[in-house]
Amino acid sequence: MRDYPIKTVGQLSALLRSFRKERGHSQADLAIQAGAVQQQISNMENNAGTTSVDRLMKVLAALDVELLLRDRKHVTTSPTQPDKSPPEQW
Repeated sequence: MRDYPIKTVGQLSALLRSFRKERGHSQADLAIQAGAVQQQISNMENNAGTTSVDRLMKVLAALDVELLLRDRKHVTTSPTQPDKSPPEQW
């Protein structure tokens, strides 16, 4: 399991697109699974900042991805932590 730290809306958009493509879904397929329409998925992949949290959570569930919030002040890096580099599609 890999972690993907996201610090910008653009990174979130790219990561959502990457997960969708990695799983072999079209935007229309993902929209059906998330209870959305294709245009909403397209908008999310182009600017996730305009997406509601509710819609984001539905898309993440359809992609079988979880959202993890972590306090940056208390995170320590150790050699045993998973690789946090972004996927190749970024």
